[in-house]
Amino acid sequence: MVLVVNVASRCGYTPQYAGLQQLHEELAGEGFSVVGVPCNQFGAQEPGSDAEIRDFCSTRYDVTFRWPPSSRSTVPVVPPCTSG
Repeated sequence: MVLVVNVASRCGYTPQYAGLQQLHEELAGEGFSVVGVPCNQFGAQEPGSDAEIRDFCSTRYDVTFRWPPSSRSTVPVVPPCTSG
């Protein structure tokens, strides 16, 4: 089983890296892994290169879970539904 997580190093949820790493370590023996997919789309909160992101996460949060190569994600923006 793989948990794919949209992540950003400069957002209020950045400390989640520690919990994701713990989850990754605790369940790795059962075939579970975490994959981080950085996204810079929301408030430019992940502006670094893949190498810069990996360095930040490994030095600050001891992250060892993986990122796909060229792992930038984008989320399609869907206009809100309107009545009328």
